[in-house]
Amino acid sequence: MPRIDIPIKRMIMLRAEDWIKYITLGDGEEEFDSYELETEIPVKSSSKLDSLIFCKGHDGKVSVLNIEPQGYLDRILPVRMLRYCADIWEYTLAKKRGKPEIKQCVVLFYPEHDNEEHSLINKWGDDGELQYSYRVIKVWEMDKNPVIENRLIGLYPLIPLMRTHKGQSSEELIDLTVKTIETIEDEGTKNNVYAVFSILAGEKHSNDLIKKYVRREMLMKSTLFDEWVKEEREEAAVKAAIITTRQNTVDVLTERFDFVPTSIKEQLEEISDADTLNQLHRKAVKVSTVDEFIECLNKAKQMV
Repeated sequence: MPRIDIPIKRMIMLRAEDWIKYITLGDGEEEFDSYELETEIPVKSSSKLDSLIFCKGHDGKVSVLNIEPQGYLDRILPVRMLRYCADIWEYTLAKKRGKPEIKQCVVLFYPEHDNEEHSLINKWGDDGELQYSYRVIKVWEMDKNPVIENRLIGLYPLIPLMRTHKGQSSEELIDLTVKTIETIEDEGTKNNVYAVFSILAGEKHSNDLIKKYVRREMLMKSTLFDEWVKEEREEAAVKAAIITTRQNTVDVLTERFDFVPTSIKEQLEEISDADTLNQLHRKAVKVSTVDEFIECLNKAKQMV
């Protein structure tokens, strides 16, 4: 199954209006007249910015909502979010859309994914000061009632991870989630919500409990399930190609120089970028000595 942040990214894309409403609840701001989801963002290859939501207010003012589900611990998350902020303005300026207000929000699923640092401050004499931060949603602290009462369907899969009442069992929580999902009238949306729910809930609650409520045939009806199966196969193919390239590189070096230090094999294992490994494989064919290849390897590691 996909990493836990991947399914919720798809749910944000499918139910962006629910996420907009939740994030702006209690802000005292008027609701947006409309919004537009953009997913073809031509940012630098080093960026992992997936999609943006352009919201238009009653006054015609456009702002950009950047939601980042975080399914793992990232020590440099604030730096990455600042990079996204720059990527967004680079995109809007290139499209002659100016520098709209950017609202960034990170969604954390579990306490162990929180690095507890969500701001950056930089001051250089009297020449200026940078103070940067973003909104953080900690799912385990969320109150499920506003989500259910406002029918924020796009957030239903998160209910099993939200704050529980004292004495509430896992089965009671899953039962509540399923009863909430069953209120969704559109069958396609319901199937997709079940698919995302089963993945997220499976990270915290027992799989046997999830299977009691969500059968495989229910998942098979989800369009998202087909996408994830395809993604899993593609990822497996990429991983297999990477393993093969590593081994081929070692084989070439062994054939040419008889002995390959264990350190080279270990350093190759640390590199997971396919293009970099392909380049190193070509270098292995051309270098004159093992030491020359080690120099290439060290340079490659600095660049990935």
